[in-house]
Amino acid sequence: DEGIAVARATGDPHLIAHAMVLSNAQPWTRGDLETHRRILEEAYAFMKASDARAELGICLVWLATNALQRGDFGGAQRFLEEAAQAAEASGSKFQQWAVARARSREAIARGEHVNGVRFANDALALATEVGARRLIGLAHARLGDALFEAGEPAQSRTVLEQGRATVDRETMREAFVEIEWKLARAALAASDRSAALAHAPGHA
Repeated sequence: DEGIAVARATGDPHLIAHAMVLSNAQPWTRGDLETHRRILEEAYAFMKASDARAELGICLVWLATNALQRGDFGGAQRFLEEAAQAAEASGSKFQQWAVARARSREAIARGEHVNGVRFANDALALATEVGARRLIGLAHARLGDALFEAGEPAQSRTVLEQGRATVDRETMREAFVEIEWKLARAALAASDRSAALAHAPGHA
């Protein structure tokens, strides 16, 4: 990866670690879970060896997300436990937000709906404290997801509408699209076909 090569040329372990974590985006986007995992495992090993651990929590969150995608719930739990420790040690509210949001996803996948809602609320509180609209919107998306899976589609819809009002559809497209399709799902659950169509891809 060119970004990693440039970072290595500087000799700065923090830049190298950052570039290694950043490089996970491409294989994740194309669904290449094995390459995605390998890149993150290499980044994790480098951070441990070099003590450049500023982004260790984020690396572990991504490793947990990869494990969940592969159905490895035990691995995901182990990564998230270590991620929580790393995020707390870093003092980074962003990393703590990422961990809470990932823990909510793990709980939802396990069918632990109370924990799914609780962790999503933690993520929303952290995002609100940070004041970043994108993080607030993504936290609303996860809370809406948790509430829907907990059998509360009406509450889910309310939360998702709050999230939709928070994000900018042009500059925060990823968050906007995620909220839209979840709103479509919640509307369908309420038999509100017109609203579901309005939120469907291609209509936003």
